[in-house]
Amino acid sequence: QTLVAVTGNVKKLLPSTDPKLFPSIEAGLGVLIDDEDNDNDDNDSSFLTVVGGGVDYVISDNVSLGVHAYINNSFDMDHKEFFFTALAGLIIRLY
Repeated sequence: QTLVAVTGNVKKLLPSTDPKLFPSIEAGLGVLIDDEDNDNDDNDSSFLTVVGGGVDYVISDNVSLGVHAYINNSFDMDHKEFFFTALAGLIIRLY
């Protein structure tokens, strides 16, 4: 089974006492495409909502580390499904 999602998120930065630490909350809407591994070409798509949060830590002017977690809710007329996504990454700004 392969899941592919496209979402648009809004991010709100939260106050922090540490100038290198940026906590945030996020919410978004999108589409989830579910391609099941079977012999037919049936793909299923559904509406997707995303809610979550995370934190970014600035290492230098152009480099930071981020950890974020999201609760995803996909639903269409037939069913509703919840799943969890966790992301960790290195952010490099090229400006």
